[in-house]
Amino acid sequence: MDGVLDALMEHGQNPASFDDAGWKRGILKIIVTVMVFVGVFALTMVIYFPHSVMGKQEANLRLASRHLPILEERLRHMDGAARVKVGRYTGLGGSISVDGDVPDQPAAEAVVREIMATHPPVPVTFNLTFAETNILRRIVQPAGTPQT
Repeated sequence: MDGVLDALMEHGQNPASFDDAGWKRGILKIIVTVMVFVGVFALTMVIYFPHSVMGKQEANLRLASRHLPILEERLRHMDGAARVKVGRYTGLGGSISVDGDVPDQPAAEAVVREIMATHPPVPVTFNLTFAETNILRRIVQPAGTPQT
């Protein structure tokens, strides 16, 4: 250790002095590193996120939100659909959920037909209860292909 101190003293440097240039270089490295991370994050959000699973779900939820008033209006004019509610559903990558009570199975099928007649832009999941114990559960893709 004494050899290092002697070498510094020989070159006219005081080992206890504060090295301003080294301190500034360290701060500059930190700033550049933070800027690189912020830049990479921004690029990821702009380029990758819209095509990611969450980005697609967010887009589908926006489409579902825009379609809900149409569905609510259709249901309001249907007999037996007073207790049926529609909403956004995060499942299925962003979809529409139709839930509630209907008087019987023909009314449940009529609700499904009426909703699908509006050509929803995203999948629709139906959970309709009729006769207090029976449940109609169905997932319908936008093209109209039912899945159970």
